Amino acid sequence: MNLLNPRVLERLNLHRAFLGDLREVLSAGLSPENEMRDARAAATGLEQSFLLVVAGEFNSGKSSLLNALLGGEALLEGVTPTTDKVQILVHGQRDLVTPYEPLQDAFVVRRELPFTFLEGVALVDTPGTNAVIRQHQIITEGFLPRADLLLFLTSADRPFSESERQFLTLAKAWSRKVVMVVNKVDLLETQADFDTVYEFVKQNALATLGETPPMFMVSARRFKREHHDTGFEALEQHLRQVLGEQSRVRLKLLSPLGVASQLLTRAEARVRASQDLLAADTKLLADIENEFEQHQADLKTQLEAQLNSVYAVLDGVQKRGELFIDDTLRVSKTLQLLNSDKIRGRFEREVVIDAPQQLERRVSDIIDRFLERNVKFWNDTVQLLSTRGQADETRAALVRGAQFDYDRQGLLERLGSAATAEIQRFEGGEFARQLATDASSAVVQGGLTSVGGLGLGALLAGVFGTLLADFTGILLGAAVAGVGFLILPRKRAQAKTELSSKITQTRERLAEVLLREHALEGERAQGRLRDAIAPFTRFIRAETERFAVTQNNLDQLKSRASTLKAEVESFEV
Repeated sequence: MNLLNPRVLERLNLHRAFLGDLREVLSAGLSPENEMRDARAAATGLEQSFLLVVAGEFNSGKSSLLNALLGGEALLEGVTPTTDKVQILVHGQRDLVTPYEPLQDAFVVRRELPFTFLEGVALVDTPGTNAVIRQHQIITEGFLPRADLLLFLTSADRPFSESERQFLTLAKAWSRKVVMVVNKVDLLETQADFDTVYEFVKQNALATLGETPPMFMVSARRFKREHHDTGFEALEQHLRQVLGEQSRVRLKLLSPLGVASQLLTRAEARVRASQDLLAADTKLLADIENEFEQHQADLKTQLEAQLNSVYAVLDGVQKRGELFIDDTLRVSKTLQLLNSDKIRGRFEREVVIDAPQQLERRVSDIIDRFLERNVKFWNDTVQLLSTRGQADETRAALVRGAQFDYDRQGLLERLGSAATAEIQRFEGGEFARQLATDASSAVVQGGLTSVGGLGLGALLAGVFGTLLADFTGILLGAAVAGVGFLILPRKRAQAKTELSSKITQTRERLAEVLLREHALEGERAQGRLRDAIAPFTRFIRAETERFAVTQNNLDQLKSRASTLKAEVESFEV
């Protein structure tokens, strides 16, 4: 490229600035290192010689073609792969092989050769795209982003194989300019065979590249042997024209734009995938919160329904108590009323029976169901988080390895750990200990009695003990006053009213303790859930804003690339 031409220098500076901005945008954790390497290579390529890359399957005749173009026996020829490295052939006074410094790759060497064809051009000889040694194909495909022009060979005896189609698909992705060469046409016996192969390659090239590239039917061996082949002569003439100053400058400037276009396309795909993941994550967190609220509402409904089993035990006590009152407060049993110990014993045997134990069991069942439902909710949450990545594997694959992916996965894992910690809290007995403390506090605050454990046994003992004392006091008062037909109904009514009041207080106190604990546990769990979610929520908000800015930058770069391409295509040196 003639850097002394001020118009060329001005154009070159515009492209340098564009590629610098491209690298800056991509370096913000958006692209993996191999793509950053391609971006750097595109910028470096502007400062280097024009790269004419020759590619094709092994045994397609690349070495023969290059020897014919160079006008000498520079490369080995054979029916097995003869090139185990990418060779950068440049003009020099003697055959000298050195490392190719810009890439610092052991599979890429620089070779100086004294052929005039190489003046102003670096010719890149690559291994076969379908070589048995897999490394050949890797480095051949890896060199595509660095090509200013691709000279692609296919063989007339097996034209346009599947591996060739795949390679040219990659060339199109990088927007490489292609010259198509069908070699070994001397193997075609008739003009009809010639025409058939030509049309076959032409149609497949059009379908693969989206355009029909310049095509040449040649026989490199015949040209070397006879120094006459119209197809080869046409190819040489085309290359002289393409490698002229005007065309070479255009291709040199277009080459990094093709790389930029591919890198921008990939970056955009990652941004969209990241934005989709963030949107899905936002919905996931909203779903978890909604599920938690529904879970709490369901627990409360279930608790209120389960309290009926507790009330049933107390209703039984009240009914038996009323029967006991009717049976005891009789004129015929006046003397028995003076024996409070006997009355107490009968009351405990006939009325209380095992009510405290039944209540203990039923409240214990309520707590067990409460724990079971909570553990299920958090297990479901853990499962939801663990399957989150699998559900978005296609999107996640695009961003895998980027800083965004590492941060997001780490926060999801922390959220999953928080859910697991909730399960362990329930299963480890922390909830039961908290419930005991809250129940005891509620009972003490209610003015009944100080209790230990869950407080229910002592609570009920206090209730029934007070009830018994009050009840026996009523009976004793009736006996002392003398039982009569007028006093008995009033005393029975008083005793039943007292019994009903105490049972009602017990119902209310048990309901208060359990409902209060449910509410307190809900508040604690919601606080822990929001604490766990908060870092992820902040991350989603920050990343959403960052990707919006990145998308805007990518849009601007795409617009600049389009403008630069249009200017280059009309550029006159």
